Amino acid sequence: MVNVKDRHKPGLLGEDVVGAYVNILASANGEDDFKNQIINAINDYGLELISIDDMDKYCNRINNYSTDSHIKLLAKELIKTGGLRFGTFHVYS
Repeated sequence: MVNVKDRHKPGLLGEDVVGAYVNILASANGEDDFKNQIINAINDYGLELISIDDMDKYCNRINNYSTDSHIKLLAKELIKTGGLRFGTFHVYS
């Protein structure tokens, strides 16, 4: 789970929004690679990283927790095409 905010107002998330949480899936060679991919991707959208919470490998996540079907679909797309996938942005004020 990644916590982000708009770098400039108004931005992608909306004028009265403080930030948003979003699941991000990426094929990475370790935690540093994962963080770098996230930072590069959110920068492209004018977002700034606040924090990365509960970073976990996908295989560990699906084996130990209930995983939303949307996240499973994103993982299947990622396996086929590579890159990085954003889940739903959950905004907060």
